[in-house]
Amino acid sequence: MRTVPDTDVMKARKRVSAKERWYKPDETDAKDLPVISSEDIKKFKDQPVIVLDGYLVDVGHFYSKHPGGEDVLRRGFGGRNLSRPFLILNRHSEHARGLVQDMRIARISEGKNQCTA
Repeated sequence: MRTVPDTDVMKARKRVSAKERWYKPDETDAKDLPVISSEDIKKFKDQPVIVLDGYLVDVGHFYSKHPGGEDVLRRGFGGRNLSRPFLILNRHSEHARGLVQDMRIARISEGKNQCTA
């Protein structure tokens, strides 16, 4: 088995971390999504929807397949904002961000940080 020096691992983590921090969602398909207010999110209480980066995301068919465990997503059910853990703490891949874009169901009019139903 080939080993990599710890310094190389740390350099790679810094590169990935810097790349993830500058992530901006693809707005290409967002224009077709309905716009809802943060007040409207309360209507989704106990439903498998979360808020990520200013979008309401339906994770109903995905949460049981989530690689980090379904409890991670269940904590966000009802429209809670999971933007910070998704974008910073867990360093999700481009593939994961693409899945999220496919699961978006609405844009939130007041902005991403005000929606914490």
